[in-house]
Amino acid sequence: MSTNNPFPNGPLRVEDPSTGIANLNSAIPLVQETKSRASQVYYLWPCYGLYAMAVGMTFAPNLEVRSKIICQSYTLDSNANCDAIPNFKNEVAHLTIILSLITGVLACLTTSYWSAFSDKIGRLPIITLTSAGYFIVNGINAYVSTRLDPNQMYLLYISAAIEGLSGSQSTVMALSHAYASDCTDNGSRAHVFSQLMGILFLGVAAGPALATFITKYTEHFENAFIAASVLSIIMLIISLIIPESLERKSDLDTSLPERQSAAQTIRKMPSIVDNIKKPFSIIAPQRDDNDVIKNVNLLAITLAYVPIVLAIGSVQIKFLYTKFKFDWDVNQLGSFITYVGTVRALALLLIIPLSLETLRRFMKPAIELPTTTIYEDEDEDTINDEILTKSVNQAEIKFDLVLLRFCLAIDAIAYAGLAFSGSVTTFSAFTAMSAFGGGASPSAISSLALLLAPKESESNGAVLGAFSSVQSAGAQIIGPALYGFIYAQSPNSAFMFVIGGTFIASIIATFFVKY
Repeated sequence: MSTNNPFPNGPLRVEDPSTGIANLNSAIPLVQETKSRASQVYYLWPCYGLYAMAVGMTFAPNLEVRSKIICQSYTLDSNANCDAIPNFKNEVAHLTIILSLITGVLACLTTSYWSAFSDKIGRLPIITLTSAGYFIVNGINAYVSTRLDPNQMYLLYISAAIEGLSGSQSTVMALSHAYASDCTDNGSRAHVFSQLMGILFLGVAAGPALATFITKYTEHFENAFIAASVLSIIMLIISLIIPESLERKSDLDTSLPERQSAAQTIRKMPSIVDNIKKPFSIIAPQRDDNDVIKNVNLLAITLAYVPIVLAIGSVQIKFLYTKFKFDWDVNQLGSFITYVGTVRALALLLIIPLSLETLRRFMKPAIELPTTTIYEDEDEDTINDEILTKSVNQAEIKFDLVLLRFCLAIDAIAYAGLAFSGSVTTFSAFTAMSAFGGGASPSAISSLALLLAPKESESNGAVLGAFSSVQSAGAQIIGPALYGFIYAQSPNSAFMFVIGGTFIASIIATFFVKY
């Protein structure tokens, strides 16, 4: 059987006479090697930024659509002010929770699969799929916003389902982090992920500002959904142009068992149960061959991550609380979201990366290599390389843990301050404070997850996909339901106290990490 493929642009159908398995070449990771343009992280920035901008554009309009459609069910007048109607705010919060649950449950079931599948076919094809899904979502929301018919509320549920099936924000974030990890050396990637988070919040800041301008200029807030659809199409086009981060392995570099396993992975779609079990199998305590004690590092980091993603899930409840507390309209709320995104973007793109580079110089210990061979049957350079890698990784883990604990402490203080804030000024100040903590925490978590993953374990895409599944469950299922329930059933700012308290538990979880 010849291994030369005369068709470099497509797989050659071959059959191994000993196994009878056909199309093994097509089971090799299906990513063409990019020789003319080396893949770099910044290639993804426009794509990631446009997605964030589209999401930011629809924050305030989504809340406005839900408020107006429920208000119209009471008064048959979409322009009426229903704030004085009993249970109106609770019903808006209830609808927000239901839509978040639909998206979150489906995203939780699909994110792990999309992330692992990207190891086989590449990061960009999945990002293209997500872009197409988000285009459809915004198209449906634009239609609903022009009708505001309570009888067509089911379309909002369909829109939420499509967003979840196409991966939602969690898949885009996981694939973007995987793309970045493909393009960077091993070690702490907190600064790289921090820059990606900065691009995310830069888009979140620019999106509401653009939506506010469109709303004021056209006097129709539904046009923001149309603009978001256009951005989704541009993102889709960019994802088809920029180079892939993974390289295509040749037939000679891939063993027959690996190709058989890859072929079976591509042909066999995992069941729902498999998609649920996959993240848990990755983060569960694992024992290496030479270890007596189980490695619980990924589990500890996951437990530290849970309060963070729960807080992310409270964002819509927080904006809803802000809208009603200060009696803001869609433009005022959009301006506030722009402010939040701008502060976080500045923190993540400038302040935090510069601070990390400065701190890293003082926190990294000197690394000394042995001058003699430890084992007679092993090469000295190989042993020294292993010791160097282990020492560097330990220094990076220590740095990321200190960064994570510091950010969590800032978040705990900020949310306590938000709970007591009675004016726009103090509320904005503590929101800015939380931008520094909440922005860097996910970056440190992602970096630690890759550093602490056991040897010979899952690929970067699978590990980040597992953490994105945790994010989907926390940010889109548990978080909105938990904090939405607290907001609806207790004094308005009580959910802020709960969020601040969970960050203390997150700090405690980080002390169970061993390295």
